[in-house]
Amino acid sequence: MSDYFSDGVSRRAFARDIGVDEKTVRNLISKGILTTDSNQQISLSQGRKAYNTYKKKQEQASEKIEKISKKVCADLNGKNSQDFKKLLTSWLEGIDSNPGQVLNSAKAYLTALQVQEQKMKVDEMEKRLIPVERINRDAEEAGSLIRSKLITIPSRVATICEGRTARDIEEIIDTEINKALEELQKLFV
Repeated sequence: MSDYFSDGVSRRAFARDIGVDEKTVRNLISKGILTTDSNQQISLSQGRKAYNTYKKKQEQASEKIEKISKKVCADLNGKNSQDFKKLLTSWLEGIDSNPGQVLNSAKAYLTALQVQEQKMKVDEMEKRLIPVERINRDAEEAGSLIRSKLITIPSRVATICEGRTARDIEEIIDTEINKALEELQKLFV
């Protein structure tokens, strides 16, 4: 605290001058952005300069967060976008109180996404990660093979089942299904 500012004004007058409410001025004082003299007055010239510097840092942080959020949205490509929107909202709400911390959080999030993306690329190269398209194609092929094996069972066993008891028919069908499954298992091993 200085003794007395030659251009000192009250918190209310300073708030009016820079276009904010008194609560914002109190917060800026408590954060050490604005200083008061022995009479609790704020230097108009120093206060304006400090406030403008603070606002500029906030704007720069907002711009960086905007760039990061665009990059993150592109990286997410629709995945987990609702979670990210909540996170982005919390960042933007917190930017007034602590722009540096918010910016660091956004940078950390982006870095984590980039690390995850690189890990996935390495996993794919080392065959620990399989593309969804391949899984879908393989599943379709497996489904077609299973269908083709199982669909032939009724015509093969129909004549064998004639005149048999329900228990015998069940056993014949069970045996044929197991044979088809064993043949399919050989194809996928």
